[in-house]
Amino acid sequence: MKKSTPERTCSMNPVALYFAYGSLSLKALFAFRIDAVLRTLAVFVREFASVIVVYLILQRFPDLGGWNMNEVLFLFSFLFLTYAIMIALFTGFRDFDMIVNSGKLDLLLIRPRGTMFQLMAYNSDYLATLGHGAVGITLLVWSAQAVGIVWNPARVAFLLLTLVSGVLIQGAIFVAFSCLSLWFGKSGNVFRALYRNSRKIAGYPLSIFPDAVRSIVLYIMPFAFVNYFPAAWLLGKTDGFWPGLPFLSWLIGPLLFALAYVLWRFSLLRYSSTGH
Repeated sequence: MKKSTPERTCSMNPVALYFAYGSLSLKALFAFRIDAVLRTLAVFVREFASVIVVYLILQRFPDLGGWNMNEVLFLFSFLFLTYAIMIALFTGFRDFDMIVNSGKLDLLLIRPRGTMFQLMAYNSDYLATLGHGAVGITLLVWSAQAVGIVWNPARVAFLLLTLVSGVLIQGAIFVAFSCLSLWFGKSGNVFRALYRNSRKIAGYPLSIFPDAVRSIVLYIMPFAFVNYFPAAWLLGKTDGFWPGLPFLSWLIGPLLFALAYVLWRFSLLRYSSTGH
């Protein structure tokens, strides 16, 4: 078996190198297997407990703007599934202000690979991926069956494209807020507050909120395109919105990520070391 050398690692194509990074991360995480299993289980239990709370609330309010309990849980499944995939790719951007302020970013900048690539491959939170993914799959399978969705090739393709776009939308949000850390040193607290609260709002039908709240999840933190519009199409709902919005989701993801990448490149050129 050939050992990896710096020269051989640098010559690897990006996909192979990403999986090499991932393999090392998994080995590190599962060096203590019981701890890794318990941490994954803890994520699953924590997130599933939040679903149970929603379930109990919906027992008291069986109809939210024309959405029943099973339909709302179907809405939630998109959030869990897209987050599970996204966090495997963008953990480095979630904790980016700490990377900047610790001086670790300077090390990434002097390496031969692109900084964004290194951050995407760096220290991926696979345990969160497993925990959120398990909740998302459970919710999707159960709620889709409960609301009577009949899966055919068109609906499966729609779901897959929606998940990809949802991952890109949230990844773009992570990258865009990371750019603030390049300019100001810290942005993590603001980012986490906005992201988490917007994600909570997105778990419910957009039609029940006032215009000000809708504007947040439409234009500032566009979670409506991650789950609300696609789920509404699969459920045969319109809620008075333009029928083309679910398909616009496929464009929003790549477009936002392209814009976030341009902003990232621009901000990185203006970065000055923290001096650590």
